[in-house]
Amino acid sequence: MAHTISAIQQKGGCGKSTLIISLASILAGEGHNIIIPDTDTLRSSSLWAEQEVLDRGNIDFLRETNDNAITGLLQELEGEYDYTLVDTAGFNSRIAAYIAAASDLVLIPCSTTVADIEGAVNTQRFLSKLSAKTGKPITSAVVRTDFDRNTRNVDDITNELSDESTLDVLDTILWHTTTFKTAMNTGDAIKGRAKVYTQELVGELRTKRLIPPAIVRKAAA
Repeated sequence: MAHTISAIQQKGGCGKSTLIISLASILAGEGHNIIIPDTDTLRSSSLWAEQEVLDRGNIDFLRETNDNAITGLLQELEGEYDYTLVDTAGFNSRIAAYIAAASDLVLIPCSTTVADIEGAVNTQRFLSKLSAKTGKPITSAVVRTDFDRNTRNVDDITNELSDESTLDVLDTILWHTTTFKTAMNTGDAIKGRAKVYTQELVGELRTKRLIPPAIVRKAAA
């Protein structure tokens, strides 16, 4: 079932690490074996993963910023884990191109700023050029993150993203909630509304066949 998902966006601070740890938390909670290769020098996702927390599931991590090593490393991990969830610093580096080309799915987080929207569009254009150059299809989708239900610009931002014909904007929104940040700070699995939103995201990814089905546990004899 080995599946590689990466979070890539031109702009920093758009929620790449939060998205990675949220997916890791839900998928590990289902019983999947997870590893997070952290290629961001800020190390946010690996700092979360390295904290020893009970009942968070099987989540390993490693840190790698060497672009010459990343492709071989991702290939090695395919046979060892159900999911490889790659955190990145952005796409303005060779390592991001290698990661994107090796990914089964690239998720592009986008928050509520003009810079985030431009970053999402530029990231998709980068992925399209990379796909044309390598001859390998790159599946990608935009995840709207940290949106506030009480603001009027949710539809405006969504419409602006939808104007870019090559962008696949997922229906699920990871709405703003402090439980995402709490998990990041404590190393805990995500809880509360953050858990609900991420479960909805995982469900949509499965419905659209962007990730494999959940593990089916056999009933005890």
